[in-house]
Amino acid sequence: MANRRNPYTAFVAAAAVLCLGFSLWLWFHAGCVGDTKSGSYGNPVRALELERDAFISLVAGVFGTAIAIVSLGSIGVVARIGCSLGFIVLGGPALWLLGLDFETRGVQACFRSNSRLQRPAVVVTSIRPRRIMELATDAAAAEPPAR
Repeated sequence: MANRRNPYTAFVAAAAVLCLGFSLWLWFHAGCVGDTKSGSYGNPVRALELERDAFISLVAGVFGTAIAIVSLGSIGVVARIGCSLGFIVLGGPALWLLGLDFETRGVQACFRSNSRLQRPAVVVTSIRPRRIMELATDAAAAEPPAR
């Protein structure tokens, strides 16, 4: 059903979705740049700058989505206002927590090789069976304990 009241609703909704996606990308990239929780990986100052930019993009996306919901003409005024406020109150914090999860995944993905628990990977250069068994035993010993 076409929205005849406001022709810019689709544009606002698309811009809001792009802001939300960009925000999640920035949070993942902030995790790749540095760990802001412990400060032991990468550049935590640059990661905080990226987190700030991600939060600004998140706020713009959430309010853009709320404006797109309010400008819909297919439901009543009270329902539109209720839905947009519900999205701000529930969707905003949920997307913020999703962003923090993306940041944690970025730290895990980009700094996995820096773990002190893992030794460098073993390269098999010979096909002698006894040597392969020794390498497999060393590789099994290098794995971190199961949780």
